[in-house]
Amino acid sequence: MTSMDSLLAQRMTRAGLIRALAATGLALPASLSLGRGGVSTGVAAALLRRQGGATITVAMPDTPPNLDSDQLLNNFTEKIAVNCNAHDVVTFKVIDDPEFGLMADILAPGTEGIDPGFAESFEVSEDGTTYTFKLRTDVGSPYGNMLTAHDVKWSFDRRKALPGVGRFMTDVMLIQSEDDVEVIDDQTITYKVASPNPAFFKIDAIMWYGGIYDSVEAQKHATDDDPWAMQWLSTNTAGFGPYHVQDLVQGQGLRLVANPNWYKGVPPITEIRWRVVPSAADRLALLARGDVDIAEGLTGEQLQELKENPDVQVLSRPSNIIRSLILNTKKPELADRRVRQAIAYAIPYDQIIQTVFFGEAERQRSPIPAMYPGYTDEYWVYDTDVEKAKALLTEAGSEPFQLPITFDSSSADDQLIANILQTALGELGIEVVQDKVPTAVYSQKVGQKEDYAYLAQNWPLVADPGYALWVYWFSTNFLNSANYDNPEFDELLTKGMGTMDEEERFALFDRAQQIYEEDQPWVIMVNQRFQLAMSPRLSGFTWHTDNHVHYEHLSVTE
Repeated sequence: MTSMDSLLAQRMTRAGLIRALAATGLALPASLSLGRGGVSTGVAAALLRRQGGATITVAMPDTPPNLDSDQLLNNFTEKIAVNCNAHDVVTFKVIDDPEFGLMADILAPGTEGIDPGFAESFEVSEDGTTYTFKLRTDVGSPYGNMLTAHDVKWSFDRRKALPGVGRFMTDVMLIQSEDDVEVIDDQTITYKVASPNPAFFKIDAIMWYGGIYDSVEAQKHATDDDPWAMQWLSTNTAGFGPYHVQDLVQGQGLRLVANPNWYKGVPPITEIRWRVVPSAADRLALLARGDVDIAEGLTGEQLQELKENPDVQVLSRPSNIIRSLILNTKKPELADRRVRQAIAYAIPYDQIIQTVFFGEAERQRSPIPAMYPGYTDEYWVYDTDVEKAKALLTEAGSEPFQLPITFDSSSADDQLIANILQTALGELGIEVVQDKVPTAVYSQKVGQKEDYAYLAQNWPLVADPGYALWVYWFSTNFLNSANYDNPEFDELLTKGMGTMDEEERFALFDRAQQIYEEDQPWVIMVNQRFQLAMSPRLSGFTWHTDNHVHYEHLSVTE
């Protein structure tokens, strides 16, 4: 089955057909009859062929173990969600920044960086607690169904029902219950929040976790035992974004195929062939030979090698990526914060920067990324000092112990970091036991929060200090893999998220960072630059805070 033949299985809406015809310079034939469900698949496929969309191949370490971002937190699942769900109602504008290049406008104040996205218009009540969105009428899913307020409502209810990232994001938006999202009519939806939230729109713009789903299609696959179609959505996509998944074969690959009803029109690249290549060395070789267009999951050393290859381009940009060691604060050996502080003092940060990332990283001295507002390094004291580390362990009465560190086998960087930590912590009498597990197992383990420690690569999605602190360390958040619980910290975040005065809220988050640095639930090691190795025939890459490739922005020059 060819890439365009695969689209024969899809339905194109009238709006999608008109956009496709416009791209070819044609008009809609007056004699063509269109039913409520859409255009015949033959017409849709013929139009997409005429548009001549490009196909690219990407080499990945693995496939997503689950396509539903509210069932399994996973880097590969995220890559699918950003391209198939895109965002909640609104999205970000794209700007060309002198330092970052093309990027989402994440740092603009208020709503200046917000694009209405799926909304025709929106308004906020005078008291700042009710957001009303009038939805566009030309947003279609790959199944030919048009977006309505009922899809938004169903997706929000699903997020609240499932203990996933989607529910966390609705919580941090300050939406307390399903009743706070109300359908006014088919194209109008309202969100009610507990108090005014200065981060509301920025969270909504990046909230591709858990939808928005085509509820008409998804509910066809729901049952009494599975009312949220979890089984079907684990292997199928049903978003309103620019792509959808076809031909998923676990451990081998999948295809992302253009949604012919994407409201912005069919993207320049109409098919992405996701090819699983477990070996980083093999992924490098395929890209160097021109057999694939993008190779992900390469080591710092491999990326340096590719920079010398004129047939490959390696993008390198500042980012919000933090590499950390998560410490389970409920384990007896790690419960005393002086032990966690000792581990922080023992880590050779500069060695990690040079030998793992080859200089494409820098010290990270706060849980908030340095590029985000509200960041301060005032409370960081943990420059490498082995003697200080030993003194803290003695003060805490800590005896030598084993420290199993769990990490994802698909990450070549994590293996290198684990080796360095094994040597460094060994000097303290802490015996590191490497627990290298497959991606799916790693995701489950992090979610269960029962292991001693984890290596993590994370990026707070929203450029807001309150969100960045809440996402991994608020005590009741399911992403709190360190089982961290500090009532004062929680109180500061809760108050700050509902405070509109910037000076006042930043002061609250400043104190929260001070508490964090004293407690060290995660040892934040480095801020890694975003790097991507790809063919020089690709252009238009646009950076988003999720650090994934949004294929809709890319184009191909032969």
